[in-house]
Amino acid sequence: MTTQQFPDLTYYATKMYEGINRQDYAELAAGHCGLIREALQDYKPEISNPVDKKGYDDTLESVMRHLTELEMYFKRFNENQPRISRKAATGFHANLLKQLDMLKQLSSR
Repeated sequence: MTTQQFPDLTYYATKMYEGINRQDYAELAAGHCGLIREALQDYKPEISNPVDKKGYDDTLESVMRHLTELEMYFKRFNENQPRISRKAATGFHANLLKQLDMLKQLSSR
């Protein structure tokens, strides 16, 4: 039995940044949030160490919250509605990139 590889989400996560500053990319960036969320929900890592498993689960929960915040930002930006600041959205995006890297590292132990 082969182990499942962590999904390659780099492209979607980096392209998402363009939606923070450009309204014409906001709808596409919101779609990237959904693709990342779906890929992470479908991925089931085989982590035997309970400490690593707890770390993975907690980080995954945080990633899902950041994805929700960013998705709402992109949708509201696209619809010209009030939203969190660009600075806050950029911070969520930076944290998301770091946490995706942490998930990848934890799943490969």
